[in-house]
Amino acid sequence: MVLLLVYSLTDIKGRDMSVYQMLMEDTLRLAHVLGAEYAEMRLEPESVSESVAVEDERPVQVTSASESSMGILVYKNGGVGFWGTSRLDKKNAEVMVRRAVESAEANSRFGSVCPVLPDTRLMGNFVYVTPMAKNPFTVPVEEKIQLLVRAEAAMKEEAGSKAFYRSGAMTCEKTQKLFLNSFGLFTDQTFVMSGAQIGVNVRKSEGDDIQGRTFPDGHGYMAQAGYEFIEERDFIAGARQITNEALELCFAPVVSAGTRHAIIMPGEFNLHGGHETIHGFEGDRCCGTEWTLAGGSFFMRILPQIGSFRFGSEHVNIVADSSIARGVGTYLFDDEGSPSKHYHLVKDGIWVGLLTSRESVSMLNQHIGREYFKQSGASMRAERASSIPLSRMTNILIEPGHLGFEEMKDMAPEGTIMFGSNKSWTIDDYRRHFQFGVEIAWEKVHGSWELRKNALYYGDNLKFWRNCLGFADEKSWVLYGLPNCGKGDPIQSMKTGHGTSPAYFKDVSIGIAGA
Repeated sequence: MVLLLVYSLTDIKGRDMSVYQMLMEDTLRLAHVLGAEYAEMRLEPESVSESVAVEDERPVQVTSASESSMGILVYKNGGVGFWGTSRLDKKNAEVMVRRAVESAEANSRFGSVCPVLPDTRLMGNFVYVTPMAKNPFTVPVEEKIQLLVRAEAAMKEEAGSKAFYRSGAMTCEKTQKLFLNSFGLFTDQTFVMSGAQIGVNVRKSEGDDIQGRTFPDGHGYMAQAGYEFIEERDFIAGARQITNEALELCFAPVVSAGTRHAIIMPGEFNLHGGHETIHGFEGDRCCGTEWTLAGGSFFMRILPQIGSFRFGSEHVNIVADSSIARGVGTYLFDDEGSPSKHYHLVKDGIWVGLLTSRESVSMLNQHIGREYFKQSGASMRAERASSIPLSRMTNILIEPGHLGFEEMKDMAPEGTIMFGSNKSWTIDDYRRHFQFGVEIAWEKVHGSWELRKNALYYGDNLKFWRNCLGFADEKSWVLYGLPNCGKGDPIQSMKTGHGTSPAYFKDVSIGIAGA
C-alpha cells in the first residue's frame, strides 16, 4: 500500500486543505489496520449552490445552501462495505471506517466476491478545475433576478393578460471532490455548474386551451461553465419568441394521428435518444441489479449478442464521453477513481458498449460468456461523498451526420412532422416501448412548415432506431445539461449531459396528447 504524504491544495473558499488530506490518509490507514485489503475514500469539503426563481416578475425564491460529506468503500474477506457521513472530523471518520469494515465482514458471509481493483499503475496527484470566464458566485443576486424579471416582462409585452403564468429560474453550483485510494491515487476536482430557464403559459381566454413554451429547453439548461454560459443566451429575445409561439399554438390545428416521417429536434431528442433510452445502457440495469425509476433494460436478455446486435440503422452512432468541454458529465476521474473515457455505445447502428464500472465489468462478462469488457467505462458517480457511487450516464453524444438542417427539411416528404421541445414522457420497465409529447410541432404542408399542437409520438425503441434516416450536421448539433436525473434507492440525483443534432426518421407513429 502506498499513501500520499505530501500534497498542497486549497478548497473552494481558499482554506488550507492539509487537515482534510491528513484525515483521508489516517482513515485509509485505519481501514487497513482493521483488515481491509483495499479502501477508497471520497471527501467533499463543501458543496455550495445558489438558486433564484421568479414568477410573474416577482421573486419567489432566493436560496443558498452548502453541505459537506465523506464516505469510504472497503474490501475485506471477499465482502464489500460502504459507509458515509456529513461530519468531517476524526471521530466520525473512525466510526465511518469501522462500520464500513463491519459491513464488508457481514456481506462476506453471504458469499465471497472477487474484488475488482483499480489499475495499480495509476498513482499520483491529479487536479481538475472547471474552465470558466466568469464566476457565477460573484454575480449579485439582484442581477440574476433582474434578468429573469426582464424576460418575464417581455412575455407580458407580447401577450398581455393572455400570458397568465410566467416563470424563470437560475441555479449555480460549485463542488470540490477529493479522492484517495490504497494505491496512492489522489484526485482533487472542482466543478462549477450554471444554468437558467424561462417559461410561459398562454391561453386565449379563461377556460380555453392552455399552451406552454420554455426557453432554452423544457428540462433546465445547464453546463459545466461559469456565468458566461447564461450571458451567451439572449433570454429577452427568447422570451418574446416562445410567447409568440405559445400564442400561435392556441390557434393552431391539433396534429393528425398516423404513421409519418418525423424530424425530431434536439430539445426533444436529447431526452428520448440521449437520456431515457440510454438508461437501458447502464451496466447494473443490464445485470438485473438495478430497477429503480423505470426498471431494467431490454439488453438483459440479449447480452451475449453485444458487438453484433443491430440496434439502429447505419446512421446511428452514440458515444459516452466524460471529457467534452462544458458537459455536466465531464470529469477527470469518476467516483471510484477510473480516468474519464470516450467510447461508443452504438457504432454504425451496432450495439457495442455499455456504461460500466469496475464491478459491473466482471458481472457483465459472466453474462456475456466471454471477456468482452476489459476495463471500467468510468461511469461511477455519486450525488455526494456520503452516497455510494452508481453506474450513471456521463455525457451521451449522438454523433452528427452530413445533412444540412435545411437540406433535411427540404428532402422530407409532405406530411412530415417536426417535433420541438419535450414536455411529457413515459417508457416501460425495459426501456423499450415509449411515448413522448412535445410543446410544439410543425407539419410540412405544400412545402411549408405549419404549426401543430398537442403532438406526441410513440413506438418500440428497437424498431424506431432502425428507421433512422440520418442526422443533421454539426452546425445544428446542441449539447444540453440535464440537472436532475434520478436513480437508486435511496434516490440520488445526478447531472447528465446530452448532445444531438436534429434526427430524421421514417414510419413514426404520431398521436394526439389528451385524445
